Amino acid sequence: MYDSELYGYSTIRICGNIIFNIIFSIILNRKIYDLGSGLNMYNTKILNSGFYEQFPNDLTFNYMMILAHKYYNHKVKFFSILWQEQDQISNVKMLRQTISILKMLFKYMFNKRKFMNWKPENNIQNLYDYNIKKIHEL
Repeated sequence: MYDSELYGYSTIRICGNIIFNIIFSIILNRKIYDLGSGLNMYNTKILNSGFYEQFPNDLTFNYMMILAHKYYNHKVKFFSILWQEQDQISNVKMLRQTISILKMLFKYMFNKRKFMNWKPENNIQNLYDYNIKKIHEL
């Protein structure tokens, strides 16, 4: 967002993020400010259906959430953040991530319903200990 602050974030990654924000904004017909931070605001009641539980437990989760919010017509608010990067991923991982996100977006574009019902083969769930009820109560 225009008043977010970035420290230690490479220029190539900033440009890549801007390009992805533009691509997603065009495809979703909605202004997308930040795909990757995961710091988006929405009413937690939308989580009750568990629509997100089949999403990959990896760096594409936030992208899946943005696609799902559009698919289910959820209201989402973006807000500015201060971001300090200290351990950037390698370019090899960045390229792999880019290809994965583009594939995901094209699958969504061509068959939204099928895409939203898709279950990844190698989805490792419950990697982290959490309690949905506690999250909803916050």
